[in-house]
Amino acid sequence: MTLAREDLQAISNIVQTQVGELGVHLDSRMDGIETRMEGIEARMEGIETRVDNIETKILPQMQGDIRTMQGEIQTMKGDIQVMQGDIHTMQGEIQTMKGDIQVMQGDIHTMQDETQTMKGDIRKTQIIMENDILPPLRNIENCYTTTFWRYVKKSDQIEAMQMDVDVLKDAVAEHSEQLKKIS
Repeated sequence: MTLAREDLQAISNIVQTQVGELGVHLDSRMDGIETRMEGIEARMEGIETRVDNIETKILPQMQGDIRTMQGEIQTMKGDIQVMQGDIHTMQGEIQTMKGDIQVMQGDIHTMQDETQTMKGDIRKTQIIMENDILPPLRNIENCYTTTFWRYVKKSDQIEAMQMDVDVLKDAVAEHSEQLKKIS
């Protein structure tokens, strides 16, 4: 089938009308897209402003804070090293103390053994004293006590005897003188 010029013209007019309508419709859609793009651009400018603020205000402050924290971390590392040294020293002292405690425990065991031996010796000594020493001591005490009371009772008699002896001495001395004169 062959189309006449008029048919082609009619088709062309239809296509132009539809293309025109499509163009109007596309223009309207493009206007909406342009409006949205402008909104996006405005938002992007806001984001750029915020990023600039972050870069100029917050970032330097954060970098300062980071430097401060790094300094504090270094200080803490030094403190930790000092503490580690202290811990090593304390561990050595603890080992020394453990050794001392072991020596002391040995000494305590030795002392306990010696104490047990001494308790046995004391018990033996007590038995010897009760059986072998105290009875004779009681006997000796009894003898001395009896003798003491006898002397106390006889003390007046002893004084009288002393006076008699003194008189006898004087008499003997006097008689010795007389005998010397006679002889």
